[in-house]
Amino acid sequence: MVNGATEAGVVVLLIPCAILFLALQKYYVKGFMAGAVKD
Repeated sequence: MVNGATEAGVVVLLIPCAILFLALQKYYVKGFMAGAVKD
C-alpha cells in the first residue's frame, strides 16, 4: 500500500517536470547555439 502511494506520488511530481523540461528544451538549445556562435 505504501509503495503504491509512493510510486503514484513520484509519477505525479515527475510528469510536470518532464513536460516543463521538454517545453523549455528548445530555448536551452537556442541559448547554447547563440553562445557557441559568439565565441
